[in-house]
Amino acid sequence: MTERYPPLVPGDPEMPPAALPGRPGSPTATELRDLAAWLETLTPLRVVGAMEAEVTGISLSSQRIQPGDLYAALPGARAHGADFAVAAPAAGAVGVLTDPAGAALLPPDTAAIVVDQPRRVLGRWRPGSTASPRARCR
Repeated sequence: MTERYPPLVPGDPEMPPAALPGRPGSPTATELRDLAAWLETLTPLRVVGAMEAEVTGISLSSQRIQPGDLYAALPGARAHGADFAVAAPAAGAVGVLTDPAGAALLPPDTAAIVVDQPRRVLGRWRPGSTASPRARCR
């Protein structure tokens, strides 16, 4: 069986973030607090932890996180993505986007943006663009 993605090894110089399919070579950072403020214009949310970090990408997989990513910890049929959130900061994630059930599963001191329906807001923001999240999505 052929692997869909190459195996990732954190810190491997042969696998920089730009080498991943679909990743921009030089992503533009968006402050986590700016992302939370923009999301708040779309849906009620709760912020947990420090929001000082810069987000350069989004990952739905705790195994594919690159430094600067926001980890989207979503509920699934067999498990909740928040069950895997303990590995996210070690891989370079700067925060987590999740629902209230996922927030209850996060390790203490994890920066998180908690919304009722994270899937609905995920596709509305695209890190790596030069405009602010508010300007891009109006």
